Amino acid sequence: MINEFIVVEGKRDAEAVLRALEANCIITF
Repeated sequence: MINEFIVVEGKRDAEAVLRALEANCIITF
């Protein structure tokens, strides 16, 4: 159940994570 939850949430949060990383890159650099 945990793995399935991670996969589903991972797909939903993939864009949010990428955006956060991009924001961090912009702030850092």
